[in-house]
Amino acid sequence: MKKFAKIAGVIASFMVPLQANVRGQTFSHTFFTARPNFQKGSPERQSFFRNDLMETCCTGWRGAFQIVVYGGKTTKRGSEKLTRYFLPSECNDCCLNFQEYKEAFEDSLTPGSTNYGSSADYNPLKNVEARNFNIVTNNGVSTNLDNGSFASRVCFSAHQSKLGIGLDYKQQLTLKKDGTTGFWFEAAMPVERVRNTIHLRETITNNGGGAYNGELGLNNLPHVNSVRAAFMQQDLLPRRERWGLSDVELFIGYNTYVTEWASTTSYLGIALPAGNHVLGRHLFEAMVGSNRSLGLLFGNETNFNIYRRNCWEIDWILEWNGRYLLESHQVRAFDLIGKPWSRFLETYNGTVEANSAFANANFSSGTFGYNSLRHCIKVDPAFQGILNQAFQFNKTSGCWNFISELGYNLFMRQAEHIHLPECNPVRGVYLKGINGAGTATTARTIKANYKDSVVQFDDPNYTRLQLSACDLDLESASHPAVLSNTIYASVGIRRNKTCPAFFALGTSYEFQTGEINTALERWLVWTKIGITF
Repeated sequence: MKKFAKIAGVIASFMVPLQANVRGQTFSHTFFTARPNFQKGSPERQSFFRNDLMETCCTGWRGAFQIVVYGGKTTKRGSEKLTRYFLPSECNDCCLNFQEYKEAFEDSLTPGSTNYGSSADYNPLKNVEARNFNIVTNNGVSTNLDNGSFASRVCFSAHQSKLGIGLDYKQQLTLKKDGTTGFWFEAAMPVERVRNTIHLRETITNNGGGAYNGELGLNNLPHVNSVRAAFMQQDLLPRRERWGLSDVELFIGYNTYVTEWASTTSYLGIALPAGNHVLGRHLFEAMVGSNRSLGLLFGNETNFNIYRRNCWEIDWILEWNGRYLLESHQVRAFDLIGKPWSRFLETYNGTVEANSAFANANFSSGTFGYNSLRHCIKVDPAFQGILNQAFQFNKTSGCWNFISELGYNLFMRQAEHIHLPECNPVRGVYLKGINGAGTATTARTIKANYKDSVVQFDDPNYTRLQLSACDLDLESASHPAVLSNTIYASVGIRRNKTCPAFFALGTSYEFQTGEINTALERWLVWTKIGITF
C-alpha cells in the first residue's frame, strides 16, 4: 500500500504542470476531436467488467461477454464552450455582427468619423465583412448614401449527441499453478451514431435591398443576402449524423500478481482504425473513432480489497491506460497567422483567376477562402492517457449480489502536431482586395478592409502578395492539449450461480475546470448486460 501511495503521489505531481498547459479558452480553431467512447479505461466499458469475471465460471470456458448500450449529449455550458472554440476571440457571447462593405459610404468616412452608419468598416460593432461569404446586395453596390447595405447579427450554437452499442469479450488463455488466470485476451468494438450540429440564429437588421444579380460571385455562384444562405451555399454546416464502426481494440494481458486481498494485471494491445476520415469540408464534422489513426495500447489495473465483513465487500480499483496514435494523412482548413477566421476570407485561387477578374473589371469573382485554405496534412496525434479510480461496493443477499461503483476518470491527450507534406500548399493563392478586379492585399482581416493596402494586378510587385506556407497558422488546424474530468456512478445486480450474469445502469458527467474548452462537457448514460461462460 505504501508503494502504491508513492506512485499516486508521482501521478498527482505530474498533473499540476499538465493542468497549467491547458489553461484558458481556445478560439478560432478549424478542427475539433472529441474523446471517443467505449475505449479501454472509460467508465461505460470498465464498470463491473474486469478480469475477475473470467474466474467466476469455474465449470465453463472461463470467458466473459458484455453488451453496453450508451447515449449522451453536450450540456448547455458545454455547447457554449464548444461554440467559442470555433469562433473568433472577441465572440464571448457566441454572436457575430455581419456587415457588408459599401464603397460609396466608406469613401465618405475617416477613422475619426463619429457617424459610423450601419455598414462602415470603421464601425467598432462590426465583426465580419459579409462579402467574404458572397453576400453582396443591391444597396451595397449602390452610390446612394441613404440606403444602408446588408447587416445581420448571427448567434451560433454547437452540439453533439451520441448513441452507441459496445461489445466486449474477455477470454482466459492460461492458468497459473494456483488456479488463477495467467494470460488473457480481450476484444472490444463499439458501433456508434454521432450527430454534430451547428445552429445559426440570424437577425437581419438590413437586407440591403436583396441580393445583387448583376454578375456571379465567389465560386461562380449567385450572391446571397443572408448568412444562413451563405453557410449553406458553402456547405459549411456539418452533416447531421454519421453511423459507423469505431476503433476495434485487441489486447493480450497477464495477471502479474494475485492474492486474497489484491490483484494486478498488465496488458498490451492495438486499436485498429475502423471509423471515418474527417475531410475538412464542414465545420465540426461528425467523426466516429480516432480519425483513422492506428493506436498502440498499454496499461495496468490494480484491485485492492479494502473491506470485507458480513455480507459486504469494498474494492478500491486503480486503472491507467495509455495509447500512442500513429501519424496519418488528413484534410483540414487553416487560418493565417494573426488573422482569426481568415480561412473565410475571399481569395483568388491562382494568377489565372486574378487575371480574369482584372481583364473583365469583375469585383465579384473569386474563390471562397475555405476552399483555398483547406489542404492535406500529416497529423501526429501522439499520446493520450486515462487514469481511473473507483470504489466498488458488493452486498450479498442469498442468490443475488447488489453491486455499485463510484469513480473518477481523468483523460489526458497531447496537442496534435501538424506537418505539411508539400513545401507550399497555398502556392498561387491571394487574399482578394475588397473591390475585386484582380486586386490583392495582405492586410485584410475577416473584419477590416484596408482599401489603400491593395495592389493592382498589373503592378510589378503583385506576385509578392502570394500566400506561402509561412503565412499558415498550423496550430489553428490542430487540436490543443486536453485534460478532462469525469465522475460516474453505476448500480446493478448479479446472479450468484455457477456462471454468473449481471445487469447494470450507469451515468457519467465529463467536464473541464474554468473556461477551458478543448474537450466536450457532456453527460452519458448506459445500460449493460454481462454473462460468463
